[in-house]
Amino acid sequence: MKVCYVTMFFPAPSEAFACCDVRALRKLGVEVSVHAMRRPFPDWQKMIKERDLMDISVSHGSFKSFMVGIGLLLCHPGRFLISLAWLVQVSENRPMHFLKGLALLPRAMAIFATILKEQPDVVHLFWGHYPSLVGFLVQRFQSQIKLSMFLGAYDLIAEFAGSTEVAKNAHVVWTHAHCNVPAIQGRGVPEGKIRVCHRGIDFSTVNPMQRDKISRRIVTAGRLKKTKGMDRVLRMFSKTVERWPDATMVVLGGGPEEKHLKLLAKELKIHNSVDFRGHVPHTEVFSEMAVAEVFVLLTSSPAERLPNVVKEAMACRCLCLVSTSPGIGELVVDGETGFVLPLNEEMFANRLNEIFAHPGEYDSVSIAAENWVKTHFDSDCQMAQYRQTWEELI
Repeated sequence: MKVCYVTMFFPAPSEAFACCDVRALRKLGVEVSVHAMRRPFPDWQKMIKERDLMDISVSHGSFKSFMVGIGLLLCHPGRFLISLAWLVQVSENRPMHFLKGLALLPRAMAIFATILKEQPDVVHLFWGHYPSLVGFLVQRFQSQIKLSMFLGAYDLIAEFAGSTEVAKNAHVVWTHAHCNVPAIQGRGVPEGKIRVCHRGIDFSTVNPMQRDKISRRIVTAGRLKKTKGMDRVLRMFSKTVERWPDATMVVLGGGPEEKHLKLLAKELKIHNSVDFRGHVPHTEVFSEMAVAEVFVLLTSSPAERLPNVVKEAMACRCLCLVSTSPGIGELVVDGETGFVLPLNEEMFANRLNEIFAHPGEYDSVSIAAENWVKTHFDSDCQMAQYRQTWEELI
């Protein structure tokens, strides 16, 4: 089976879902190529190597690709006019959607030209917003190819109408949380086309060899941007240090807020207890989670649905304290596989105090969490569901 993945970035520093998908499909014998709409990150080749994807065919948006797309638009004026008319229709009263879609249309044409050449059995839109430009071209001009697409939290929040129109006519629409289904149905997607498949993690990469925990060690991870709530984590930790001066925290991830967060740590007088590591390889993420007692996530982003980083922490027997977000109960069962708390720094600090005051008492929760993700969030099992559905469609 040949499958063409269309995404916005590949690989992305703070997002490992697509890489897990591709590795799992490769193990299942599926021939996968990946085509990104946007330019690659500067160190993308290093990430490709770290994530064991050197043998995967990958293309990115680039100046050359853009010019190729312009040439294709000029060579196929009918295709261009049909696509432009569709983009105008689906972007009505949303000028930014139209402008972004227009800017990405040449790249979509270039990807479509590659699809014409490769003739995959399935085109899968890994993200459902602007990659739906490619989906429209496939539906309009290569309808014999099966179109599969994903609609997740970010896609639903972005509300690009083009994704809704493509989803209505896609052969299958995937989502990663049951809480997303009503919103997808509300956009007119038939119930029979929707498949809920929790995104999993690659357990072959999770190898926390060190199981001895560092007393009162906390770890947090994610892109350092405002919606991730890392400033709340620091303020919560400052309250923890008042009670437990020997507590330490490791922050994994880089981003636009890194400088501000380091200054905040100094203002809170916790900078000697907080280690900002920046972006690190996945192996280091697992190593830090393996020795930390607690993982904390205080995000306020409505796009957070069953975050991968929480699954990884659970797999490393790191006791997880996470803020309430849509669908989080499908991953963390409060009091059984972790703790789900309101977005309140004081409540998180109080829960940490309970955990640190009773060492060993919560080990059963960590063990249950590890078993839970291994049973319900294994990327190999999840992608086997994808492959089976695609085979049935073919």
